[in-house]
Amino acid sequence: MTAGERVDGIPEDVQELLRGARRLEMAAALWAVVALGLWAWWFASFSPFTPPHPLDDVPLPKGPIGVLALAVVPTVATAATFVYSRVLFRLAHLELGRFGRSG
Repeated sequence: MTAGERVDGIPEDVQELLRGARRLEMAAALWAVVALGLWAWWFASFSPFTPPHPLDDVPLPKGPIGVLALAVVPTVATAATFVYSRVLFRLAHLELGRFGRSG
């Protein structure tokens, strides 16, 4: 079943819940890709594997704080979007159960 396909026997409001949940799942996947990219950028700039020069008194850099803060935003958006899609799937499942009992 594709996202836009109508299924006979399932009410239109339940189908709309399922379509919305699938769209939110795709949005969560896109947010996850963005978050992983930003986390990779932060980790690459962190460079914990580079030992300091023995004559340097400068401690190891901790990575750009701005990239770290930026990476947190899509991470939270990923989690929130994914949880919301799961809630919509659960609501559609409950509606289907109620529809099956009443029909």
